[in-house]
This record gives sequence, structure tokens and C-alpha cells, in this order.
Amino acid sequence: GDLSTHCRQRPSGFSNGHQQVVANCKALVAAGKEVGIRMTVDGVGLKEMVKNVRYVADAVKPSSIQVEPDYALTAGASGSKGADFARSFVENFINARSFLPGSTELTFSSARPKVLTTEYCTASVRGVTVGPTGDLLPCFEQGARGESPRFAPIGRLEGKTLQWDDSHRRRFAHWRLGLGLECGDCFCRWHCAGDCPARRDSGLDRTRCLITRALTLDSLLRRFASH
Repeated sequence: GDLSTHCRQRPSGFSNGHQQVVANCKALVAAGKEVGIRMTVDGVGLKEMVKNVRYVADAVKPSSIQVEPDYALTAGASGSKGADFARSFVENFINARSFLPGSTELTFSSARPKVLTTEYCTASVRGVTVGPTGDLLPCFEQGARGESPRFAPIGRLEGKTLQWDDSHRRRFAHWRLGLGLECGDCFCRWHCAGDCPARRDSGLDRTRCLITRALTLDSLLRRFASH
């Protein structure tokens, strides 16, 4: 987001940290690279979503801006739970989208009606993250030990060899693939496929379900109206 939002949510020891981030993003765009910006919205930033989306679109001109609520495990929950938050998030999201140029897409990760799938992501199945200490983590959102027992390391990198904890890897994969089964006859089931495992584990699943359904329905209705 803008300078005040950046300093609040991503404080650093560098006085020009925000300026450097924007400059680096603009340099990538100028070099012809496709740039997507991830924006995290907490209870404070919710009221600033439209302003920040417009700022990022004007300052960086990215191909996409992905807006997500924060969640307790990595961003520190700041009032981003519940039906009122979800309703306000959707309203601000749709309002922000109306200000964007056609070259920039506004997205929410689990509202993706173009996708038909039984898996939200490839965590632990076809993807893995190597942590700074050599741990093999099932998800890049979970960057340290102890954040959640469910996301404990599924192995280690020893030299050039991957040492897997097969039992925990199977348990994690079984839980992750089973998330979609809890969705019943939800019309988003085959699009979001149970949503992000890390966010489900954080307790934000109900809030995200409300947002996902509202934005998916809005996307479908806009597509119907255009034909």
C-alpha cells in the first residue's frame, strides 16, 4: 500500500524501505516482467483498501493485485474475522476494482471460477519449501517451527539429499486433500477446493468462505451479463 500502510504492516529498520520496494517493482515492470502485488488487509487497513489499491495500480502498474485478509499465524490478527469484516471486505474490493485500468486485475486467491480443481494448492504433494535451517516445510506461508503442529517440517535437507518424514507428510497430505470434502454442496467447492490450508488452520475459514462465495458469485454474474 502507500507509505503509511507499508510502515504499519511491514516495518523495517530502513527509512526508505517503502521507496525501495516501489522502485524495485517499477524496475521489473519497466524490464517487461509480469509483476503481481500481494496486499494484506487487516482491520485497520480495511477502510484504506480502495486508496491502497489505487495507489499500487498507479505507482507500480502491476498486472495483478491480490488482496487477502490477514490471519493470526503470520500477520497478527487485527479484527479481520467475522461476517461484518467479510461484508466490508467484499464491498471495498468491488469498489476498488472499479478504479483499476483494464491492464490490472484485482484478485482474491480462493475466488477463482475459471479454475476447476480438487486441490487448492500443491503444498506437500507437488511442492515444498526449504526453510533457512534446512527444514522441508509443506507451505511457504509457514516459515518457522512452532507456528502450527499441523505444519511441522515434513523432512530436512541434509547436504544435497532430501530426508523425508513420510508419516507426517502423509498425514498432512491426507488432511489437506480432505478439506474440500467438508464443503458439501457449496457452489465454490470445485473452485476454491476447501481454500488455503494455512488459513483454514488459523481459524479464518468462516470469514474467508463468506468472502469467497460473495466474490465468486459477483464474478459469475458479471460474466453472465457480458454474454
